[in-house]
Amino acid sequence: MRIDDRERREWELLIGKAISSFAEIELITYHFLRNIPRDDIFRTASGLPFARRVDLILGILGGLEDLPDVGKQFQENLRKAVNLAEVRNLIAHNPTMLDVYEHKTSGALHFERTIRAIRKQQKFLDLKGLREHTADVETLASDLWKNIGKLIEWHETRRLSR
Repeated sequence: MRIDDRERREWELLIGKAISSFAEIELITYHFLRNIPRDDIFRTASGLPFARRVDLILGILGGLEDLPDVGKQFQENLRKAVNLAEVRNLIAHNPTMLDVYEHKTSGALHFERTIRAIRKQQKFLDLKGLREHTADVETLASDLWKNIGKLIEWHETRRLSR
């Protein structure tokens, strides 16, 4: 296998992991909306775009009395997810491209694969950035799963004690 093939496969693997892990984060927001609010808002709220759905969840959590630490961690992690969504959108809506650079004096060519926004060329992601983003999203998804499990447990205990 050539080096170019290995690099391309790494790009594909990382893109898949990043998108799949972010899908888990999206799913966690749906779990929250189905399990935490007293009102049945799931059908309406589930149609909201991700950032608006997170805003709604943050508002609901902000209105709960005696929110435990796990609820505050969940809020912070959702804010992180909104920030990571911008990179997720870059990955999801733009292909990998081969950037070609030519040295002005020598004419030597340098090739670098990136994901570059079609409309905003200054927005791009190189392999190092993709590795970091993928690791961040995987960790965040794991943390949010832990948060939502404990938050639902707290909410059920609180609901049953009233």
